Amino acid sequence: MHPINLYLHSSVSLAGPDSTVEVIVDSTSWHLHRALLISHSSLFKLALSEHPKRRIILQDHVHMPYRASKFTMFVQWLYTSTFNIIQPLDSLQCYLIGSQLGAVGFKNQAIHKLHDMNLLFCTITSGLAGLMLQLRVGSGLRRLAVDSIALGFLTQELDIKAEEWKETLSSRNVWSDVMTSMARQYTQTWKSKTPEMYYEVASDVALTWESPEELVKSKSLAWIPNRHS
Repeated sequence: MHPINLYLHSSVSLAGPDSTVEVIVDSTSWHLHRALLISHSSLFKLALSEHPKRRIILQDHVHMPYRASKFTMFVQWLYTSTFNIIQPLDSLQCYLIGSQLGAVGFKNQAIHKLHDMNLLFCTITSGLAGLMLQLRVGSGLRRLAVDSIALGFLTQELDIKAEEWKETLSSRNVWSDVMTSMARQYTQTWKSKTPEMYYEVASDVALTWESPEELVKSKSLAWIPNRHS
């Protein structure tokens, strides 16, 4: 079990009987407050409503394998409203986990982190860009990736003629999006674009993969009955 310094949300009561749920990922367990999970994750809200159990296993999923190291960031955000990342790839992984958990606040925090990492120069590699550009057109992280790449080309930090970028931007739609962003950034400076401009709302679906509702019905969650039930 991981110790957590609690950040008490004024609008969420953590007290009461059966107030915690054990969540297991990669054989690592966390005892998390049921009220926080329900308030900040539509997947947990649906799951805990249908299955009032005290222990949940998040299993590997074909599209988004859960890993304890990344779920730790979700737990950190759940209790502190932020989390620590080291590299841009962490933001993408957290964003994807947030999408699967139906945790829009966690997704937006990942967007915010990536925005801050790209404020002075583009930190997105062609390989990472290739992954981000597969997200749904219009999703916050994809729009941020497009603008970051466009800025890198404008400042010549990125070589638009490099073979790696030609391959990454080979799709006509992707190339058009980057060119449009470059044109806009001639008249609007990058620093005027706040991270909130890329934020998503709960109804946004960034992936074509299963929604939280579908995951609850799938085998991505395993339920262990209460020992006393």
